[in-house]
Amino acid sequence: MDVGYQMIEKFRLNTTNNSIFEDPVLNKNVSESNNMKNFLKRFGNILRDELHNNGGDINSISSINMGEVRPIFNGYYNRRRGLQILMNDTEFTEIELDSFRLDAFGNWEADVTVTVNDHFGLDKNDALTYQFKHPGFADWWLLQHTRGFVPFKTKAVIRKTIKGSL
Repeated sequence: MDVGYQMIEKFRLNTTNNSIFEDPVLNKNVSESNNMKNFLKRFGNILRDELHNNGGDINSISSINMGEVRPIFNGYYNRRRGLQILMNDTEFTEIELDSFRLDAFGNWEADVTVTVNDHFGLDKNDALTYQFKHPGFADWWLLQHTRGFVPFKTKAVIRKTIKGSL
């Protein structure tokens, strides 16, 4: 079954209190999105700067603050892969360092696990923006906000290697 239909069915059954939706196809599409690649480039640039400021010592960096930046899945690719409707403006993203290598020339590689978190729900702005594009948006909003259908959490997990030099 297609990822979108799986998510609709999960919402329709309304047995989703605090449940999480994950799917390998969703992970693949998130991983291949230019929006995710650009997000990771930005993270890599900040990591590079922090490494430079700390003499290449990864253990001196306790966390990286990306401010309000998070992946937003809009545009043609994301619309065609369903990411715009299924995730779009995500809630938050976690990046965990799995391994780190630094060579004698100042070149580094970091293997990271990226977890993108969202929820399968609509807020008032979503409903107002998209209600005229498809009648299902108004119905979706009504089910969620007046009929007790609970949006479930959506999670995409990808593993990537990022590289740079001091």
